[in-house]
Amino acid sequence: MRKLFIGFLVVLTMLFAVVPAASAFDLREGTRETITKDEVIDDDVLMFGTVLRIEGTVNGDVFAFGDTVFVTGTINGNLITAASHIEINGPVNGTVFSAGDDIFVNSRVARSLVAAGSDVVVDKGSSIGHSILAAGDRVNVDGTVGRGTTVGANSLWVRGKVGKELRAYVSNLRIESGAVIEGPVEYSSDKEALIAADAKTGPVDWNYARIEWDHSTSFWTGKWWKAISFISFLGFGLILLALFPTLRRSFPQLVLEKPWQLPLTGFVSLIAIPIALVLLILTVIGIPFSLMGWLAFPVLIYLGQVLVSYAVGKLLGDYVPQMQNWSWPVLFLIGALLTTIAVELPFIGWVFGFASILYGLGGALWLVYSRRHVA
Repeated sequence: MRKLFIGFLVVLTMLFAVVPAASAFDLREGTRETITKDEVIDDDVLMFGTVLRIEGTVNGDVFAFGDTVFVTGTINGNLITAASHIEINGPVNGTVFSAGDDIFVNSRVARSLVAAGSDVVVDKGSSIGHSILAAGDRVNVDGTVGRGTTVGANSLWVRGKVGKELRAYVSNLRIESGAVIEGPVEYSSDKEALIAADAKTGPVDWNYARIEWDHSTSFWTGKWWKAISFISFLGFGLILLALFPTLRRSFPQLVLEKPWQLPLTGFVSLIAIPIALVLLILTVIGIPFSLMGWLAFPVLIYLGQVLVSYAVGKLLGDYVPQMQNWSWPVLFLIGALLTTIAVELPFIGWVFGFASILYGLGGALWLVYSRRHVA
């Protein structure tokens, strides 16, 4: 964590030298940050802190990253949040993307819930308008889900109503008394599900599969680390793109103007920079600069991945009429999802990953060069 924080400071220091800063969010940052009950915010909100509370009304998307997040007000956009403890007790009229140790939902979510955590609870007082996609150690679905539910977990208990199918990859599945699943139940497990006699379900299909779950690790260090890494990537990217809106305008345009120069620059830099840093460390006076370079180089690559993800979403938004009025945070989220899926594809995923590194590194260096050249 300390290395990541230092790297983040290095990136910000580099960017302050080449890009003018401006804020496009309602930014709230501090140990304890609260959107009070009487506040109405007609903008997207970015929050960082230890304890974050949304008690008022936000007519936009909310991005909240901290130790504890409480929502008792109204969010008329999407909620993207990562924290150790998350409680959603107020309505969200978009989709909830959440990652944390404990995630508790006891409200109306108009669209879908995407959650990854040790404990994910959709309480009996809640309603999810569309679907649930959840991963964790223990997942409880006690509320109402308008459409389907897909879960990967050690244990899944269902006591509420699911409007369509239930798909589960679990060690233990229990469908309790009073539960209603209006579509088929498809689950993979090494144990047969416990289904109460008065529970109502569609056809039940059990696919025997041995599920190995590591109980010795928590969510933060277990098999769902990829989800946390993705949420961290989103948080880093949102900060970066919010503080430096020039990047949102310049990088996608740079990709269009220099479609082959960027990956070529990235490829040459990927070879030349490490060699230069090794040669630099051989000189006594160059050791501090070499160490700084070894720290900054991977951070620069990481920064490039943010820019590539945003460029994918932005260029897609420019060519799809239905997406042309979407806000830039949503375009970044879409681009990050698409690039992540592409990299995870079997056999050819490495090609997308390598191309992303080349475009990102090459584009970041082009921006630095062009900025200094203009100056």
